[in-house]
Amino acid sequence: EPDWDGPAEAEDRAPRERAKLVGALCHKVLEKWDYQMGGDLTGLLDAAWKALKGADPTAEWDVVRTESLSLLSKFVKSEAAKVLGRAEVLGREVPFARPLPDGSIQRGAMDLLYRQDGKLWVADYKSAAVADAEAARAEWGAQGEAYASAVRAATGEAAGFAVVSLKSGTVVEL
Repeated sequence: EPDWDGPAEAEDRAPRERAKLVGALCHKVLEKWDYQMGGDLTGLLDAAWKALKGADPTAEWDVVRTESLSLLSKFVKSEAAKVLGRAEVLGREVPFARPLPDGSIQRGAMDLLYRQDGKLWVADYKSAAVADAEAARAEWGAQGEAYASAVRAATGEAAGFAVVSLKSGTVVEL
C-alpha cells in the first residue's frame, strides 16, 4: 500500500479540473448540436462558454474554450457524428430516476437517447479516447446498465448503451 503524502497540490489538480470543464463545455454544446444539419459550432460554444464560466470564475476559461473548440471541431466531422446524424434523436440530457434494491433512488441524466436501425440507444459522451469495447465496458458498463434499466422501466423497451468518444470520434457500443 503506497504511503499517502498529503493532498495533491493545486497544480496537480489543474489538468483534471480543466478536463472536467472541457467535458462540461462540450456537453453543453452537444445538447444543442444538430447532427443532421450541423450549425454554428463557434456560436454554440461561445454561448455555452459564457453561461458556464460564471460558475467558476477562477478557472482557465480561455484555455478550456480553446481545447473544447479543438476537440469539437474534429468531432463534428467524425464518423461518430455521421452515425448520430443518421439516427433519430429522441432526447438530450434526459433525466431519470430509478429505485435501487437498497430502497434509495438513483437520479441522473442521459446525454443522448436515440433510435438507430429500429433499436433504442442511450449514449454517453466521453472526452477521452475510447476505441476498445472491453476497456469501455470495464470503465462504464455499470453506468450503461443503469441507463438501460431506466429506459426499460420508463418505456418497456430494451435499450443498448454506447459510449461516444469525442476525442476518437467513435461510437463504441457496449
